Amino acid sequence: MPKSIAAIGPQALTLAQAEGLEAHARSIAARLNARTDPVDFRLSAITLDEKSVVQRSRAIEQEREIAIYDLLEANVFKPDGSPAAPII
Repeated sequence: MPKSIAAIGPQALTLAQAEGLEAHARSIAARLNARTDPVDFRLSAITLDEKSVVQRSRAIEQEREIAIYDLLEANVFKPDGSPAAPII
């Protein structure tokens, strides 16, 4: 990331949001977030309430396992405005 976006990016983001330039604000935010280690914003575990799940076929169970694996391996989870801290 260029040093210039790191230096003026937060102010540019504030200005874009204040002026209602949402696409511009998202573009700036994406560049600013690129310098943040995504590991700080990853789902680390998924817990399902097995009591509420009806009986499922092996094919459905396999699809569920793959979906959970994909979520844990390739995810970024960061609620708007949150700091880089664990969310429990």
